[in-house]
Amino acid sequence: MYKIFFLLLTLISITSFGEVKVKLREPLKFKELRRGGLDLKGYAIAEGLIEITGSKEDIGKLIAFKIPKFGYMTNKKRWLKIEKVIFEKNQEEVILIEEKHFLKIYGVLDKHELNKDSRAEFNEGKYIGYIPINYSIYSKEM
Repeated sequence: MYKIFFLLLTLISITSFGEVKVKLREPLKFKELRRGGLDLKGYAIAEGLIEITGSKEDIGKLIAFKIPKFGYMTNKKRWLKIEKVIFEKNQEEVILIEEKHFLKIYGVLDKHELNKDSRAEFNEGKYIGYIPINYSIYSKEM
Protein backbone atom coordinates (compact mmCIF):
# COMPACT_ATOMS: atom_id res chain seq x y z
CA MET A 1 0.00 0.00 0.00
CA TYR A 2 2.83 2.37 0.89
CA LYS A 3 4.56 1.73 -2.46
CA ILE A 4 1.39 2.44 -4.44
CA PHE A 5 0.80 5.68 -2.52
CA PHE A 6 4.41 6.77 -3.08
CA LEU A 7 4.19 5.93 -6.81
CA LEU A 8 0.98 7.94 -7.24
CA LEU A 9 2.43 10.88 -5.35
CA THR A 10 5.53 11.02 -7.57
CA LEU A 11 3.48 10.70 -10.77
CA ILE A 12 1.22 13.57 -9.74
CA SER A 13 4.16 15.79 -8.82
CA ILE A 14 6.00 15.09 -12.08
CA THR A 15 3.04 15.82 -14.33
CA SER A 16 1.87 18.94 -12.51
CA PHE A 17 5.07 20.94 -12.90
CA GLY A 18 5.94 22.28 -16.34
CA GLU A 19 9.52 23.09 -17.13
CA VAL A 20 10.95 25.59 -19.59
CA LYS A 21 14.45 24.81 -20.80
CA VAL A 22 16.73 27.33 -22.46
CA LYS A 23 19.99 26.30 -24.08
CA LEU A 24 22.48 27.62 -26.58
CA ARG A 25 21.81 25.27 -29.50
CA GLU A 26 24.50 26.69 -31.76
CA PRO A 27 27.42 28.63 -30.29
CA LEU A 28 28.52 31.93 -31.78
CA LYS A 29 30.33 31.28 -35.09
CA PHE A 30 31.51 33.47 -37.93
CA LYS A 31 30.07 32.65 -41.33
CA GLU A 32 32.81 34.53 -43.14
CA LEU A 33 35.81 36.18 -41.60
CA ARG A 34 37.50 37.95 -44.49
CA ARG A 35 39.46 41.17 -44.51
CA GLY A 36 36.73 42.91 -46.52
CA GLY A 37 33.49 42.34 -48.33
CA LEU A 38 31.01 42.41 -45.45
CA ASP A 39 28.20 44.92 -45.13
CA LEU A 40 29.72 46.55 -42.06
CA LYS A 41 33.26 47.58 -42.96
CA GLY A 42 35.69 46.89 -40.19
CA TYR A 43 33.31 44.55 -38.33
CA ALA A 44 32.55 40.83 -38.47
CA ILE A 45 29.25 39.30 -37.36
CA ALA A 46 29.00 35.98 -35.50
CA GLU A 47 25.68 34.10 -35.31
CA GLY A 48 24.31 31.77 -32.67
CA LEU A 49 20.97 30.13 -31.90
CA ILE A 50 19.09 29.84 -28.60
CA GLU A 51 16.50 27.08 -28.22
CA ILE A 52 13.58 27.47 -25.81
CA THR A 53 11.52 24.34 -25.10
CA GLY A 54 8.47 23.98 -22.92
CA SER A 55 5.28 21.98 -22.58
CA LYS A 56 1.72 22.89 -23.55
CA GLU A 57 1.14 24.33 -20.08
CA ASP A 58 4.04 26.76 -20.59
CA ILE A 59 2.61 28.39 -23.72
CA GLY A 60 1.91 32.05 -23.02
CA LYS A 61 4.65 32.52 -20.42
CA LEU A 62 7.00 35.50 -20.70
CA ILE A 63 10.74 34.77 -20.78
CA ALA A 64 13.09 37.70 -20.15
CA PHE A 65 16.79 37.36 -21.01
CA LYS A 66 19.86 39.04 -19.56
CA ILE A 67 23.11 38.52 -21.43
CA PRO A 68 26.48 40.19 -20.96
CA LYS A 69 27.28 43.18 -23.16
CA PHE A 70 30.44 41.54 -24.46
CA GLY A 71 31.85 38.04 -24.83
CA TYR A 72 34.88 36.09 -25.98
CA MET A 73 35.54 33.70 -28.84
CA THR A 74 38.47 31.38 -29.35
CA ASN A 75 40.07 29.17 -31.96
CA LYS A 76 41.99 27.29 -29.20
CA LYS A 77 45.06 29.40 -29.96
CA ARG A 78 43.83 32.93 -29.42
CA TRP A 79 41.01 34.77 -27.65
CA LEU A 80 39.03 37.56 -29.34
CA LYS A 81 36.79 40.00 -27.49
CA ILE A 82 33.33 40.48 -28.97
CA GLU A 83 32.23 44.09 -28.49
CA LYS A 84 28.47 43.57 -28.52
CA VAL A 85 26.12 40.65 -28.06
CA ILE A 86 22.59 41.38 -29.29
CA PHE A 87 19.37 39.51 -30.03
CA GLU A 88 17.62 39.40 -33.37
CA LYS A 89 15.19 42.36 -33.53
CA ASN A 90 16.33 43.33 -29.99
CA GLN A 91 13.98 40.73 -28.49
CA GLU A 92 15.13 40.49 -24.91
CA GLU A 93 11.65 39.39 -23.84
CA VAL A 94 9.83 36.55 -25.59
CA ILE A 95 6.33 35.17 -25.08
CA LEU A 96 6.34 31.42 -25.62
CA ILE A 97 3.80 30.69 -28.37
CA GLU A 98 4.95 27.18 -29.32
CA GLU A 99 6.51 24.24 -27.53
CA LYS A 100 9.81 25.00 -29.30
CA HIS A 101 11.00 28.50 -30.05
CA PHE A 102 14.30 29.55 -31.63
CA LEU A 103 15.96 32.91 -31.13
CA LYS A 104 18.98 34.18 -33.06
CA ILE A 105 21.78 35.94 -31.26
CA TYR A 106 24.58 37.98 -32.85
CA GLY A 107 28.05 39.00 -31.77
CA VAL A 108 29.93 41.95 -33.29
CA LEU A 109 33.72 41.81 -33.57
CA ASP A 110 36.02 44.67 -34.54
CA LYS A 111 38.32 43.33 -37.28
CA HIS A 112 41.20 45.41 -35.96
CA GLU A 113 41.26 42.93 -33.08
CA LEU A 114 42.45 40.30 -35.59
CA ASN A 115 45.33 42.46 -36.79
CA LYS A 116 46.87 42.94 -33.35
CA ASP A 117 48.86 39.72 -33.66
CA SER A 118 50.89 39.57 -36.86
CA ARG A 119 51.44 35.80 -36.90
CA ALA A 120 49.05 34.06 -39.28
CA GLU A 121 49.10 30.68 -37.52
CA PHE A 122 47.35 32.23 -34.51
CA ASN A 123 44.61 33.78 -36.66
CA GLU A 124 43.74 30.62 -38.61
CA GLY A 125 41.00 28.29 -37.49
CA LYS A 126 37.36 28.24 -36.59
CA TYR A 127 36.37 30.70 -33.88
CA ILE A 128 33.64 29.54 -31.47
CA GLY A 129 32.17 31.43 -28.54
CA TYR A 130 29.81 30.52 -25.72
CA ILE A 131 28.02 33.06 -23.56
CA PRO A 132 26.19 32.78 -20.25
CA ILE A 133 22.43 33.13 -20.56
CA ASN A 134 20.46 34.39 -17.58
CA TYR A 135 16.71 34.24 -17.94
CA SER A 136 13.57 34.74 -15.90
CA ILE A 137 10.24 33.03 -16.49
CA TYR A 138 7.04 34.88 -15.69
CA SER A 139 3.64 33.19 -15.55
CA LYS A 140 0.81 33.73 -18.00
CA GLU A 141 -1.48 36.68 -17.75
CA MET A 142 -4.79 35.76 -16.16
